Amino acid sequence: ASVAALTAPRQHLGSELDMSLTPDTEKRHRCVGAAPHGVGFACRKGVKPLPNQDSWCLHLEGDLAAYGVFDGHGARGHLVSHAVKCRLAAEVAQAAASEAGAVAGRVQLAYQRAHRDICKSPQLRNSGTTATVVVHDLVVA
Repeated sequence: ASVAALTAPRQHLGSELDMSLTPDTEKRHRCVGAAPHGVGFACRKGVKPLPNQDSWCLHLEGDLAAYGVFDGHGARGHLVSHAVKCRLAAEVAQAAASEAGAVAGRVQLAYQRAHRDICKSPQLRNSGTTATVVVHDLVVA
């Protein structure tokens, strides 16, 4: 696929919140906008008697792609990883599109906002998630 086909504004592909307790099941996913070609993914639930706490996403914003992987932990880690997944990759992609000197500060602010918002929710305070987001400039080879 051409870069133009991959870079329509604001496309999002990612896992859905999954409350299933069935081991070794594939996590459902959802796509907003045209699905990008050439993207592979897998997310299977392990054997713990908890919902799948892993989340992932691909967010396309102009000429940038943000790939996110989130690993929840704690009793409500699945809710935390899903909530952070829903917004962090988009915010990081938008921050990466900022002026060169402002990118690091804006990325840090995106992570701080996500952390602050999770901490505001009393039922999520003892749970959390890792949050790894990589931004890929689709124009620069």
